Amino acid sequence: MKELAVKEWSSVFKERVIEAFNKFKKNDISISVHAASRLPRLNNGKNVLITDNEVIDFIKGGPNYVEGTNKNIYFDSEKQLAIIQNKETNDIVSIVRRKYMKEGWSDVVRDDE
Repeated sequence: MKELAVKEWSSVFKERVIEAFNKFKKNDISISVHAASRLPRLNNGKNVLITDNEVIDFIKGGPNYVEGTNKNIYFDSEKQLAIIQNKETNDIVSIVRRKYMKEGWSDVVRDDE
């Protein structure tokens, strides 16, 4: 929250970020201020609509890609959604809209495979 205090955002936007942060925390998901600030901007009319609850459910399903040694990637091409998680901290660090996989993403190898 200290990071949020220094942002030059409107009080309404800050409140929305705090609400998102708390909603994810209640679902045992750690989310950075940057990622939480992306949530209100996900639905800009150009993409398939997605709710915070859909993002939470998607994260709970587990990552489907990795990037390098320190990033888990949750990617859904139909929803045009990519969620980036820091493997070391387990924080969701970014949430973006993208149509295609990024070069350098590798399939996740699950323990049961």
